Amino acid sequence: MPGLFPIQTVRPMAGVDLQEAHRRLGKLGVQAVLHQPRCGRGAALSVIFTAAHREADVERTVDAIGAALLGPAGGRLAVAG
Repeated sequence: MPGLFPIQTVRPMAGVDLQEAHRRLGKLGVQAVLHQPRCGRGAALSVIFTAAHREADVERTVDAIGAALLGPAGGRLAVAG
């Protein structure tokens, strides 16, 4: 995930259902926030990292986001910080 800011956001993108990705993340044990950005259309999906998270936690979360976005039918992965 690009950027050093502790809140990382997946922005709306064509062909990717972020509501479904949010559901998949929950099944993978990752708590994420599905929200409506103030300046944009469609849902966005954010995760927050804290100092309590280990490097392995971050890597696992990034992998889970990739799996949730790609889903069974494939798709595109675009994460913005």
